Amino acid sequence: MIKDIKIRVAAIVSHENKILFNRQEIPGKACVYSLMGGHLEFGESVKNCLVREFKEELEWDIEVQNLLYVCENSWLEEDPEDFNFNQKMHGVELYFYAKLKKKLIGKDPKTEEEHLWPGWFSKKDIEKDGKIVPSFLEERLFEDMEKGFSSKVKFFTAGF
Repeated sequence: MIKDIKIRVAAIVSHENKILFNRQEIPGKACVYSLMGGHLEFGESVKNCLVREFKEELEWDIEVQNLLYVCENSWLEEDPEDFNFNQKMHGVELYFYAKLKKKLIGKDPKTEEEHLWPGWFSKKDIEKDGKIVPSFLEERLFEDMEKGFSSKVKFFTAGF
């Protein structure tokens, strides 16, 4: 049974034809690549949530730009390390284009968070060993990057 609906915000940060992803290895499965971000806290704006998440997880300052994608998503949590393992999940996800503050451009991300393996990945890097989640991003993200992320907001559903 779904207990509640999660609201997650994520940032699309690109540099030299690569995008910042969290790479996650799940035993017995292909690697999963997801955009960096987190869950909205009560009373917090979505843009402030992204700024906070990047500061907490990477100690990076970002400038949140325009909203690119909205996705209503349902999935079964497959990561045995996740406290929601084997539970049905339902969420609304907001994906913003974001820029790094000048002093951070080109730096490799580092974190003390045990559940994060962030890095800059090209489409070819990801195709070698994994997939992007949610699936609509795999189809759109790098194509939209080539166009400068200049399109109107798009709405997707995944997993229903």
